[in-house]
Amino acid sequence: PLSLAVPATFGPAELRALQDAAAVAGLELARCPATPDCLLACLNAKHPLPADAAPKRVVIVDMGASATTVTAAELRPGGAAPKVLATRCEAVGCQHIDYKLWEHFCAWVKEQPRTKDVEVEAGTKRSFRLLRGIEKLRKLLSTIPLARAMVESLGEDIDVQIEADRELLLRCGADEFGRVRSLLLEAKAACGDYATVSVEIVGGGTRMSVVHDLIGEVFSRTVVMGQKLDDASAAFGAAI
Repeated sequence: PLSLAVPATFGPAELRALQDAAAVAGLELARCPATPDCLLACLNAKHPLPADAAPKRVVIVDMGASATTVTAAELRPGGAAPKVLATRCEAVGCQHIDYKLWEHFCAWVKEQPRTKDVEVEAGTKRSFRLLRGIEKLRKLLSTIPLARAMVESLGEDIDVQIEADRELLLRCGADEFGRVRSLLLEAKAACGDYATVSVEIVGGGTRMSVVHDLIGEVFSRTVVMGQKLDDASAAFGAAI
């Protein structure tokens, strides 16, 4: 039997569809726990609090391609089952920020003398090439303040270099980052007046420096963002 981690946004209809797909594939599903619960179970199993420790509040920020989930929980001593205080999810992820950058660069392309006649339409090869360059920019901006990427064959025998800094990333994704900030504020409120709250991050979106800044702004500039979770953590949590 399999245990599959599913997004926190899955409702009865999505779960039934997954179960039907598994049955067609000849798989036996034992259960389908939500990904936030799996991450929390993994954290509690791999890094349990000592038996004589005080309970600890933790916030898990999971930002992927299409959604962001923030979970506030209380870890208890001796590996006891953690208590979930709040789980909030928004359909906002890296691909939504990439799309806002795509809109910016589509307009930018029309302003350049060499590419003013180039039409970049959604769903075309040109659009795919531009999105691929934008994704590269976003990932580079996680480590450097100014990034450049070459977009090949954007027009007929035309290669274009695009560049972006973190200010442009923040400006284009202002609405999306605002929604992430709201999730963080709700998680902070759920943690109450605890002086010490640790934050664990997972997912490609949490590598963005803008997201790090948001976490520091909401919780504390001195908050330590843990690296105890990775891409395999949800699978581990689902298995146990």
